[in-house]
Amino acid sequence: MKTCKTERQWYEIKDASGSSADIWIYEEIGENFWGEGLTAKQFVEDLAALQVDHIALHINSPGGSVFDGQAIYNAIQRHPARVTSHVEGLAASIASVVALAGDTVEMTANALFMIHDPYGMAMGTSADMRQMAEVLDKVKGTILGVYERKTGMDAEAILGAMAAETWYTAAEAVEAGYADSVAAPVKAAALSRFDFNALGYRHVPEALMHVTAADTADALGAPEERPALGAVSHSVRVFVPFLGYRDLSRRE
Repeated sequence: MKTCKTERQWYEIKDASGSSADIWIYEEIGENFWGEGLTAKQFVEDLAALQVDHIALHINSPGGSVFDGQAIYNAIQRHPARVTSHVEGLAASIASVVALAGDTVEMTANALFMIHDPYGMAMGTSADMRQMAEVLDKVKGTILGVYERKTGMDAEAILGAMAAETWYTAAEAVEAGYADSVAAPVKAAALSRFDFNALGYRHVPEALMHVTAADTADALGAPEERPALGAVSHSVRVFVPFLGYRDLSRRE
């Protein structure tokens, strides 16, 4: 059986053998301005339909909505299958939490793992601003709990790394306890779709800033083997809660 959600540009589930399945999340977490991105509702419905013993979860995502990501994490944790997470390009922000839903986490040698404090936008009175700060602190606590359970690290050390927006190589992620092993490197596919500066990240590694559309196409294979991306024309900058400033481009 094969389930492919073609309305999601880089999200796919394949259940090939009846006992195992592959899930690819090469996408933002949560629905963005253009109706793209992987929502928790879509993922949970698809995951519930899988009756398998093992799931290989392939991740290459810059993150997105905290609440969608937490719901996806919890759904994976509840599924009876054994889950192996494969970070194949990037697991940043809330995508790092999704990756840790696996029983084991494997990172390719050229992959990256990033953690940071959650952030968002508030409008209104000073009371509204204080309430937003309280919400962000609570959200940070839920993310911290996931990191603590996986790594066994001291909470203060993790909080310091989150505040600094820390990017880990695969080897560094293993050393810190976020990942369990390092696999052979692969090409970082589908990264050219994401504007890392626009996402609001402050310390993006230089290598990620030079991934081109050609790199993406070469990594993903022939056009008939993957969903088509719409052409990009005029762009407008807006603020999206939990993401920061995004370069949201009108697609033709």
